[in-house]
Amino acid sequence: MTRKPNPAALLGAALAVAALTLSGCHQKARSSTQQRSPGARTVGAGAIAAARQAGRTVSDSAITTKVKTALATSQGLSGYDLHVKTHDGVVTLTGSVDQAAQKALAGDTARNTDGVASVKNEIQVKGRY
Repeated sequence: MTRKPNPAALLGAALAVAALTLSGCHQKARSSTQQRSPGARTVGAGAIAAARQAGRTVSDSAITTKVKTALATSQGLSGYDLHVKTHDGVVTLTGSVDQAAQKALAGDTARNTDGVASVKNEIQVKGRY
């Protein structure tokens, strides 16, 4: 006795193979932005923002170091207790000097340092008597 193949089983198997084959083609046709989920884009954007912030922090530290070095080696400013803080390229100078010209020199020195966006010169002038 010969068994006849079940047409429903054959059709089901053929549909399953076709579906698997087509699903693989569909995945390859997607662009890289379509394959990411919205959550992946959010995480990616967060990582980019964190990297930018880290870069700014490193840049701010480098600017602070450059300004401190320039102030320490500037004739007329060495020996004074001047403080430098930098945030987003904005340098804030504090401390005290004897003359207004020294305060101006410190501000100019900081302004002429690479990477400085602007300067807040809060140095106090205390004349010597």
